[in-house]
Amino acid sequence: MVKTAQHKESVATRGTGQSVRVRKRPGVKHAASDASSNAMDVKDEFLSRVLDLLSHHERMALRLRHRDGLTTNAVAARMHLPETIVCDLIDTAERTIRAAQRLFIEAMAEAVNAGASSRSVPFA
Repeated sequence: MVKTAQHKESVATRGTGQSVRVRKRPGVKHAASDASSNAMDVKDEFLSRVLDLLSHHERMALRLRHRDGLTTNAVAARMHLPETIVCDLIDTAERTIRAAQRLFIEAMAEAVNAGASSRSVPFA
């Protein structure tokens, strides 16, 4: 019997089929990092969708403020808008992201709880 760690998988390349590389299946360590990578992919995808909900001006103000580290005065000057408008844009964007983050956390907790309850076996 072949153990999972010893299992080898052949992958054909795009060529004429002459070159074939052999790779081992990932061990437990790699599987754990793949799982965390998948979780990060889900989180990144969700954040991307949340940012798509924001208006162009909200995304720009948020980017200038948090990624570029500009003050609200500098953001207002860069965007050619009054500072009060820029503050409103940033506040609205941050509230939207926080609300979406809460929903994401709740959804992940529900998914974990649903998975745990489906795996549990009731005692007879």
